[in-house]
Amino acid sequence: MAVFFVFIFAYGSFNAWSPAVREYEVTIQKPAAREDLKILMASDFHLGTIVGKDHLERFVDITRKEKPDMIMIPGDLIDDYIAPFLESNMGDSLKKINAPLGVYAVLGNHDYYGGDKDKIVKAMEKAGITVLQDEAILVNNEFILAGRKDPTDHSRARLDSFMAGADTSKPVFMMDHQPIALEEAKEIGVDLLVSGHTHRGQVAPAQFITKRIYENDWGYLKKRTLHSIVTSGFGTWGPALRIGTRSEAVVINVHFR
Repeated sequence: MAVFFVFIFAYGSFNAWSPAVREYEVTIQKPAAREDLKILMASDFHLGTIVGKDHLERFVDITRKEKPDMIMIPGDLIDDYIAPFLESNMGDSLKKINAPLGVYAVLGNHDYYGGDKDKIVKAMEKAGITVLQDEAILVNNEFILAGRKDPTDHSRARLDSFMAGADTSKPVFMMDHQPIALEEAKEIGVDLLVSGHTHRGQVAPAQFITKRIYENDWGYLKKRTLHSIVTSGFGTWGPALRIGTRSEAVVINVHFR
């Protein structure tokens, strides 16, 4: 029995601390100034007392290897409280994350729980990350990028309230931490929606629960012109164990036609 538990612990730790890089190909039927765009997306770092600077540096290494055009972080960068992040100077590592078209993020539920939301936003902006909170921006005069507040924030706005002036004839990307508003995103004209939150259950058999809760709990789903991609997350919540899942970063190769 002891051998079994040692194996489970070793296997779960490997899955937690050895992130995979998963790749998706997405074709958007809209014209753009370029034929292709490479996005690197990672969510749910949960940086804190368990997931720390060493694991964040693994993501830095991935960004340098993959050389994306744009980086997206759809929520839960911090695990409730920002104090461990600041005490370990993780901001120094965060500053190393960059891409030609920018690094963008939204807040997740755990970015709210500790009451440090404003400090978290300030830390990300200090590191050169643009945090979007129910707003849409034009990136490089080529794409619309929208970011939603997490449903934890009761001031979360309807998508049509801040997308009304967006030119949806251009490719539209959106970050929404929880994958709960796919239909709303599809109706407003979003082409690519990236999310996290689910961890794909993190420890089996919880992935069967997330699969029943969410229309897309992990991976890729297409709803007419909407492409939804949900990541299992780069870090972990609670113990640094993953059984039946693995920490990951996601490369999305977008093609315009």
